[in-house]
Amino acid sequence: MSDWQTDLRNTMEGLTQEMESIALEVSREAIGLLDRFVALSDDFMVDMTTTFTQELETPTPITEFLDQDLEAFLHSLLRPFVDLSMEEFNAPQNPVIKPHPLCESCENYHGQIYGGTPLICGMHPYGITEGQDDCADRVPKPAEPTEPAEKTQNFPPDWWNS
Repeated sequence: MSDWQTDLRNTMEGLTQEMESIALEVSREAIGLLDRFVALSDDFMVDMTTTFTQELETPTPITEFLDQDLEAFLHSLLRPFVDLSMEEFNAPQNPVIKPHPLCESCENYHGQIYGGTPLICGMHPYGITEGQDDCADRVPKPAEPTEPAEKTQNFPPDWWNS
């Protein structure tokens, strides 16, 4: 190799080593800065949590209202629902209202009451407007079959296990 190639190679190796040492030093500094940042963040969160907890534990007119008056109010408001079981609350009841004749002859008609709220159909929960003579969402109920339906083939077919 000629002298200039050797000099270039040595210069490049020296430059590479110098860049590696700079990168290592920068990473060590960055790790140190991040460690200090995390420590400061932890201290800040501990201080904020302590202050917030102390503020919440100090009685004020608002916290006293929330502890006593609001609890009594909500208890009286929700008591009827708490006394009911979920089955009783969700159980369908006989309809109290008479739906429109179009609704009764529709496939979407449900006509039950849940928790005091009527559900007439899936498209119009409260039914169509009084005085309206048609419904764009109406699906006529299919006629009741007069003959028994054909027996459907069981699955899997007999040949399946052969």
